[in-house]
Amino acid sequence: MIFGYVSLVEGMVSRFKEHLGADTKIIATGGLATIISSETDVIDIVSPWLTLEGIKIIWDLNKPS
Repeated sequence: MIFGYVSLVEGMVSRFKEHLGADTKIIATGGLATIISSETDVIDIVSPWLTLEGIKIIWDLNKPS
């Protein structure tokens, strides 16, 4: 199952780079980012909490007084 997702990610990254350019940086985020990235070399940066960190920044900027 893991290798199926690795192949899915590799295919998506290939398409992204086709459209955005070969120098596009790939950031993996989420709970399985570390597992997927350990099985492929297409991921440049692993940041498992990136989405939640972004949501917190938005909250901090807009929280009620």
